[in-house]
Amino acid sequence: MLAQGAVESFPLFRKFVDSGRNMSWLRAALRSVNKQYDELDITQDDFNNNLVEAQWEPIPLDRRDERLSGATEALDAAIGAIETDNGYAVHAVAEREYVLSNLRSASKALKEQTQIYWMQVKVFALEPLGRIIKRFGPAAVGMAALAARQAIFDWLKANFAKALDWLP
Repeated sequence: MLAQGAVESFPLFRKFVDSGRNMSWLRAALRSVNKQYDELDITQDDFNNNLVEAQWEPIPLDRRDERLSGATEALDAAIGAIETDNGYAVHAVAEREYVLSNLRSASKALKEQTQIYWMQVKVFALEPLGRIIKRFGPAAVGMAALAARQAIFDWLKANFAKALDWLP
């Protein structure tokens, strides 16, 4: 149950009031919402809290796992390639530092922790690597990031396949 006045704070309600309480506007807005719902193929499972909780399940890190070693080595190679690209340091200083800070955190976690969480992998490794891939494309730095991302995917597929369902 919504608290008194809560409905009035919803953007849809405010727009409805601003439109002079125009019912045709409201119907069109609701059709648009429903269309987006259908286009995005949203299901009740998308609102399931179990999925959110599952994303916080720890992923054990087995140091004997060759795929984990390969992912860590590829991640370190990508970090090295990013560090040596002076053009990136000149033209996108803050982004470069953001990317390097996150990738270093991911590398350290993969090397030192006994477990890692999916959200750590996503935020500290996959998203920054995606940013590098997009920025550099087929250049050497982009290819190093692509190799690191692929190595991480291979490790996840072998050890925690359900995490791949959470990728955007």
